[in-house]
Amino acid sequence: MGMSINMRFRKKYYIYIIISSIFILFIASIYSTKYVYRLPVFREIKISLTKSPTVEKLKILSSEKNDVPIWTFAVIGHSRSGNEAIVSPSLKKAISYCRDNKVDIVFLAGDILVGYNSNIRKYKKDVDALANYFDSMNFPIYVAPGNHDFSTKEQKEYFEKNFNKSYFHLQRDVANFLILNTSAWHEEQFNGRSFQINFDSESERGYHVLPIPGNSDKYKSIPLDQHKLFRAVIDNKIMGQPRSEDNFDIPNFFGVIMHHRQWVVKEGYWHLMWHPYLKNQNAFVFCGDHINNSEYKLFDGVHYINTSLTSNENSFVIGKFFKGEGLLLTEVNVNGNSKPIIFK
Repeated sequence: MGMSINMRFRKKYYIYIIISSIFILFIASIYSTKYVYRLPVFREIKISLTKSPTVEKLKILSSEKNDVPIWTFAVIGHSRSGNEAIVSPSLKKAISYCRDNKVDIVFLAGDILVGYNSNIRKYKKDVDALANYFDSMNFPIYVAPGNHDFSTKEQKEYFEKNFNKSYFHLQRDVANFLILNTSAWHEEQFNGRSFQINFDSESERGYHVLPIPGNSDKYKSIPLDQHKLFRAVIDNKIMGQPRSEDNFDIPNFFGVIMHHRQWVVKEGYWHLMWHPYLKNQNAFVFCGDHINNSEYKLFDGVHYINTSLTSNENSFVIGKFFKGEGLLLTEVNVNGNSKPIIFK
C-alpha cells in the first residue's frame, strides 16, 4: 500500500514537471517573439534620426526692404569658363555686382576650374589666375569644391593653400554655414592616372575629354568626417566666437554650401544621413550644379536651391538678413536683374 501511494505521488510529480515545462516554454516563446522578432513587423513605427531641438521659425521675406540689411551673402554656382587662364566673364560680372552692392561674403558652389588635368603645372596656372583675381576684390570669397576643381592629392593641397579647406564651418551671429566637398572620392578614383581636357573649338564650352575616370553625374556619398562636423554644428557643439556688434535678432539660420544636387536622389545617401537632421532647423542647402534652369524646392521644411552661371538664367543667389525681421533671398542674373526666390 505504501508503495502504491509512492507511485501515485511520483506520477503526479512527473505530470506537474511536464506541465510546468510546457508552460515555461510557452511563456519563453512569447517573450522571445516579442523582443527578437516582433519589432520589425511594426512598419508604422518611424524612427527620427535627429535629436536636435526644433528652433523658432525664420521668416522668409518676399520683397525688398527700405532698411539696410545687417549682413549679406552671395552663392555663385558653376562659374568656370572654358579657359581659366582667362577668368570667366560671367564670374567677373557676378562678383562685381556683389562688390558694388556691398555683399559681405561670397560663396562659390563648385566647378570654378576646367580641371580634370593631371598636369600639376597647368593646374597651378589655372588656380593662380583665379586666386589673384579673388585677392583683387578685397572681400572674402570661399569655395565649396566641385568635381572639376581638383582630382589628385597634390592638386587638393594647392587648392586649399590658395583658396580654403575643402570643407569647414563658418559662423556669424545666428548664421551658420557649412561648406562641403561632394567630390572627395576623386583623389582615390584618379590616383596614378593621367587625363586631361583638350579644346577642339573656340567655343567656351567646346572641349572634349581624353579618358577621364569616373562620372560626375553619379553622386557618391560624402565622407563621414564631414558628417561628423555637420552633426557637431547642428547639435551646437561647435560655435563661432560672437562679435560685439552682432545682433541679428532673428532665429538661427543654417546654410549648407555644396556643388552637387545630392538631394535629387530621393532614396540616396543624402536623404538617409543628412536631410533628416536639417528638418526644423531653418536649413537652406545651396548647390551650384550645372543645370538648364534654376531650382527652388521645399522638402520637409528644408529649402533646396540650385543656381548656375552656366544655366539659361546665368544667375546666382543673394541673401540679406534684416535685423529683427528675417531673410530675403533673391535670384540675380549677370546683367543685374533680380527677383525674390519663391519656393515650391
